Amino acid sequence: MLKWTVAVLFVIYAGVGCAAQTATVENAMKPQQTYYQLSFVVRELDGDRVVTTRAYTTSTGSHGLAQIRAGEKVPFESGSNIPNTTQWQQIDVGVGIDCHDLEMAGDHLSLRVTANVDSVATTEQKNAHQPVIRSNRWDAWVLVPLNKPTVIFSSDDPFSTHRVELQLKAVARP
Repeated sequence: MLKWTVAVLFVIYAGVGCAAQTATVENAMKPQQTYYQLSFVVRELDGDRVVTTRAYTTSTGSHGLAQIRAGEKVPFESGSNIPNTTQWQQIDVGVGIDCHDLEMAGDHLSLRVTANVDSVATTEQKNAHQPVIRSNRWDAWVLVPLNKPTVIFSSDDPFSTHRVELQLKAVARP
């Protein structure tokens, strides 16, 4: 009876040890998840004068996707087929930023950034019922140093001295 008890205890002990070892091996095989705080600043400039500055912040892991959406719907007159009536439509304007595939490259962060910045151009409007929409679209892999604000995209307006910049500051979080 004592031999059976010792044998059963040995099997149980060995099984628990193998299970613990298997869990440790599985955890060691998983890629390490690092988290980042991503702070974006959209600056609109007219020449050297800053017209507007807007800030957006999100956090994501190195294996995740971060999305920022901020905006509003702008109504505009779209015409009418019926006398004495007006038909209206809406267009979305604002900011959309997507980030994914974050990976450390030395002391820099590599990531894919897709950004859309749309705004109503108030100074160039010819007709208050038909707004002029400025649209900037960027999509690229970027490399930014940690803890340092870096301009990752910049676009000039082809019809004025207006310019839009997108700045990113990435901070690693434990």
